[in-house]
Amino acid sequence: MPSGQANTVTSNRNPFHGLMRFFHNINRIYDETIDAPCKKHTMHNLFRVTVVLVILELLAYAIEGIFSWVAVRIWLLMGFGYFLGLAYVVIRALGKDILERRILSLTVIGFIAFVTFFGVGNLQLLNINYESVLQVPTGLDDFQAPDFNYTSSGFDTPNGTLGYPSRHYLLLALPALLGGRTVLALQLGYALIFFSGLLICYAGLRNLIVKKWNLNPLIAALAVLSFFTFPYLFEFLKTFEQAMLPISYIMHAIGWFLLIIDRINWYRLLNLMWVGGMLATGYTPMLGSWGIMLAAVLSLWIAYAFNQRKYLPDQKIAKTDALIGLSSVILYMIVFCISTFPVRATHTMELRTLSDLMPILNTGLQVFFLGRPVAFIGILLPVVLAYLFLGIIGRLGIFHFAISGWVLGMVGFALVLTGYDRPTPEFALNRALMIIPPLIIAILWVSLEWIRKRKFNLKPLYLAGVLIILLSSVIWNFTRPTYQVYKYFNFIKPVRFIIADVLQQAKNRNFHQKSSPEMVFYTDDPLKTNFADYMKYFFPNARVTVVFQDKIFPNNVEELTAIHVANGAFVYADSGKHISLDELGIPGNYPVETVSFPIDNSPYSVQRVIVPANMQ
Repeated sequence: MPSGQANTVTSNRNPFHGLMRFFHNINRIYDETIDAPCKKHTMHNLFRVTVVLVILELLAYAIEGIFSWVAVRIWLLMGFGYFLGLAYVVIRALGKDILERRILSLTVIGFIAFVTFFGVGNLQLLNINYESVLQVPTGLDDFQAPDFNYTSSGFDTPNGTLGYPSRHYLLLALPALLGGRTVLALQLGYALIFFSGLLICYAGLRNLIVKKWNLNPLIAALAVLSFFTFPYLFEFLKTFEQAMLPISYIMHAIGWFLLIIDRINWYRLLNLMWVGGMLATGYTPMLGSWGIMLAAVLSLWIAYAFNQRKYLPDQKIAKTDALIGLSSVILYMIVFCISTFPVRATHTMELRTLSDLMPILNTGLQVFFLGRPVAFIGILLPVVLAYLFLGIIGRLGIFHFAISGWVLGMVGFALVLTGYDRPTPEFALNRALMIIPPLIIAILWVSLEWIRKRKFNLKPLYLAGVLIILLSSVIWNFTRPTYQVYKYFNFIKPVRFIIADVLQQAKNRNFHQKSSPEMVFYTDDPLKTNFADYMKYFFPNARVTVVFQDKIFPNNVEELTAIHVANGAFVYADSGKHISLDELGIPGNYPVETVSFPIDNSPYSVQRVIVPANMQ
């Protein structure tokens, strides 16, 4: 057959040949440049850059001004590069699954995406968190400052600023900054950080399982899926607030650390450095994630320093280069953590009193170890208990002893620290959610080493059985009634329907986010008196008044007077309350409507009056 005819046949048989060739060339360029093995002086240059970054960080906090202006823009530029790199690594991993026809792995990742994003932006399905509506506006307000309040503390509540470093709210606010103050944008920032953490964790684990153990990459998908077998995770997964940040960012850090175990180069170290800085400069429980990741990098540094080859990658790299590169990450993480101390509130790290300690520990440890009155661990409880016991008595080696001790320590700290609101022990364990990924991966590591030593044949049938068990557990957790811990949401379900109605009425009457309407909400329920907090996100310029029994909020309003309706008005009365048009000074030609919402198969009614803007 003539060569030209042969090429035509080949092209017809593989219509994606050109596209595959294009991606092959992109991969080759990526591997030879950005993600290339370490070259001479590369690590020295990385260390020099790190020194400049940490000096700039210290000057930003000490002097602010031009230093914080420059520092925040470099930080955001690094973040942009970080997420671009993450996307490429994940696409490569999923691309390999496609090319190798790993249908089960792709199905698991697709299922995880469904579980994560189900209901996002839909108030008919999910509640709206009363703290995220304060956290995201913190980031939106910060973007108005010249230096984006890079070195400030944030998260303002009616009781004052809680004192968390403000910069991580910038990332959470990006969807709202770009797409407007919608429900979707409010929840999307949290969901994307969590899901991207899952994906990079999968990519790093997949890479290691294939190269180190030469096993089926489905194991990596099963490991990530097993995070969702913890029932406690679902209590907070759909709340979309900063309680999900420690577990989200530790998955990011683990993903890059696993990639570094395969190959150390400037690119992977720089990405771990950036996410390590995020762990150091965020919500206080993230310091627990920061601590274990710093310990992991230090352990790798020690292994190189003392030539512990069994703990090192197979990659050929000069000892000095490896030590300098890892020192860059360590220096960056430590300095970025120390720099936040002047703005980090200390009251969130106070210990509970001795009189409270024993009953709190008793209840909290029952939740964690016994699953009562609510379950933390779930179906993997026997496996987790066995690992923690063998780890803490030293049978699994020094590293697993450290991880077991860290897990138990994080559970203890979650219970004994007061935080800013002294939560119940069942609720306080949300601070320990970050233990799930390291715990699962450590258990997997022990298991795979056991399989390798005993040359056990891990047949696909066994993996299919594990998949069925894990899927069944996750589906059970996904479909069971939630808010067994976050009980507050069980009592404020009407709020999301009222907010949905406000947003719909505003859309119908052409109100926009910068409008400054009057808003009045009558209620006898103390759990709904924070209506102004919700509106701070959706309508930051609105004047919101809450009439609760004989009290009027905000506190600087002494009595309810006639409102100014020229800019429009939204007046709602909770079930059992009534709207007085005369009291509000609203003309009688605006009808008082009764609206019903189906809540738990029962109608819930409120009254409303809507006054369009510029009409009286």
